[in-house]
Amino acid sequence: MALSMAVPLDRQARTVPACRGRDVIALDLRDQVARWYPQGVHVTEDLVLATAYRRERDGSNGGSRLTVLDRASLRYGHVDLGPRIHAGGLAVVGDRAYVAATRRGLAVFELPGLRFLGYEKPAGDLRYSFCSVAAGGGLVVGEYDRRRPGRLWHDGRTWEGVPQMQGAVHDGSHWWISRSNGPWRRGWLLGPRTRRLPAGPEDLAFDPDGRTLWTVTEYRGRRCLLALPGVGR
Repeated sequence: MALSMAVPLDRQARTVPACRGRDVIALDLRDQVARWYPQGVHVTEDLVLATAYRRERDGSNGGSRLTVLDRASLRYGHVDLGPRIHAGGLAVVGDRAYVAATRRGLAVFELPGLRFLGYEKPAGDLRYSFCSVAAGGGLVVGEYDRRRPGRLWHDGRTWEGVPQMQGAVHDGSHWWISRSNGPWRRGWLLGPRTRRLPAGPEDLAFDPDGRTLWTVTEYRGRRCLLALPGVGR
């Protein structure tokens, strides 16, 4: 993807081992102490893309950005997205990048230059907390609700999810859902097989091989990209 050529990859991530064969790509110290909170993830053969929003001390939104990480070198960098949105889940379909923007819908950007095109609401009145690409193609949209089950939308249909739902993908047969449990308790990956996740799991995305599932965690000091091999088909 030509997007990496337009973003200075001026930071170095590192891979650290995790339990049961999972790989963690840890962000560097500057990202761990910043007020940027990772939210969305999308994976290609060459890149891992992640979105984040900036939370100011007064709780206001200070902006949104995209992180581009080269999978071969683990070099990465950030680029400003422009709109001040929560920058939830991330999905790339063709030459369009879709970023969940809560009540505004999906913020749409043209690739590779990330030109902001406006907002779309393919799922109607859902709260656009996260989005992804289903295994068979097409967008998945979902909403976070702390107390009640959020809704999931794909291919014109709506499903009921779970409370505290942060991300979801559909592998063609089943839903996989990430569920958070606060900043100090581990989260969950729910699906045909249930797994524990680190605290603060957010969006989900399948690797192009369809067998590895990725997520990103948001809490400072523990921010990472997590690969879960052997999850998918």
